[in-house]
Amino acid sequence: MSDRDNPRSLVEIMNDVLSTVREHYDSEYVYYIEKEYEDIDVIYEWCAKHVPWQRDKIKMLPKDQRPRWMEQEITDTTEDSYSVFRRLDENTVAILAAVGVHRGGCEVDLLRSVLAYLPEAITLQKLQKQQEYLSYHDKLTGLYNRNSFVSYTTDINPDELNSLGAVSVDINGLKNFNKEFGRDYGDEVVIRVGEVLEEYFHTANVYRMTGDEYLVLVENITYEEFMKQVKALCEERDILMILDEIQCGMGRCGEYYAWQRYGIKPDIMTSAKALGCGVPVGAFMMTEKVAAHSLTSGDHGTTYGGNPLAGAAINAVLDLFEENHIIEHVNQIGDYLANRLDELVDKYDFITERRGVKLMQGLVFDRPVGDIIGKALEKGLILINAGSNIIRFVPPLVIEEEHVDKMIEILTSCLQ
Repeated sequence: MSDRDNPRSLVEIMNDVLSTVREHYDSEYVYYIEKEYEDIDVIYEWCAKHVPWQRDKIKMLPKDQRPRWMEQEITDTTEDSYSVFRRLDENTVAILAAVGVHRGGCEVDLLRSVLAYLPEAITLQKLQKQQEYLSYHDKLTGLYNRNSFVSYTTDINPDELNSLGAVSVDINGLKNFNKEFGRDYGDEVVIRVGEVLEEYFHTANVYRMTGDEYLVLVENITYEEFMKQVKALCEERDILMILDEIQCGMGRCGEYYAWQRYGIKPDIMTSAKALGCGVPVGAFMMTEKVAAHSLTSGDHGTTYGGNPLAGAAINAVLDLFEENHIIEHVNQIGDYLANRLDELVDKYDFITERRGVKLMQGLVFDRPVGDIIGKALEKGLILINAGSNIIRFVPPLVIEEEHVDKMIEILTSCLQ
């Protein structure tokens, strides 16, 4: 990698320069200092191996206790310390000093030559650092920006990432808000939203993707912990939590609804498909608090909404769940399915992991799975993919162990 691809830091550059000066004068210390009025604004130190660092101590010294080399130029080469000054502006002075010189008789020309370019070099490095910062950070909020997100997705190491939680946030009506109250007030809202997200997801990367859109990425967090953080944000900020339970609900994850596994409760929840077990139905449910402040008679009407057939189907399904102990069965057979899938992970190097819970599982491959799914279909096993390299397993809730064993047998034959 070239120096351009991996630029050196300002500290590294200063260390090299000051160490060269120290070696030239065989001094115990070399200092570069910028004083604004009488306050030390910048201080760099390089010292010999046998002496302790003094930078912090020197910076804290009151003016009347500061060493002479810091208050006036010392160019007499019979002294044990040399210092040269350069005025940067009306209020700021730069100082380069060699302290505890052991090589007497050296001229101060090197100090003057180095001091001639050091302040500009430091300023240039700071500007480059600022430019680099702004290329990956939002100027208004200080959050990561879209460029930073692209860089993150490019550089991410899957081997170091066990899980990833994501929250997408949008400020509704920001344009109208700016128009009515002024852009300065709108900017304050944008900044505050970013601060709130960082407060609740303090270990996360928070990105401002566009003017009114944010993305929160939380690495290596359990699903339960992540959902509780989201719920805490919603409750404290009076935000409705809406969960889609159409696929993961109705027992598939070992509870009637998946959110029950994680110690939270949504404000609104959707359900369908399995709710009618073949009869087309769809439903959304809400807490009494939400209903009291959102729905009145006539607010929500559909041509077939609440029809007797759908209602009878839902009642029948719920009765069957109770009579046949479907939830208990899903927990038992779900564990069995997970164990059989884990056997495949252990057996084949190209299967990298199993994901999921109970009867909603997935096997992750290091290659596309289309050919495997095609071979399985020819042998009477219907599989479905999730992306190019994951096979999903979402069998009927009434599946038995012999069905799982047969599936594993066919799938194994397709992996040879």
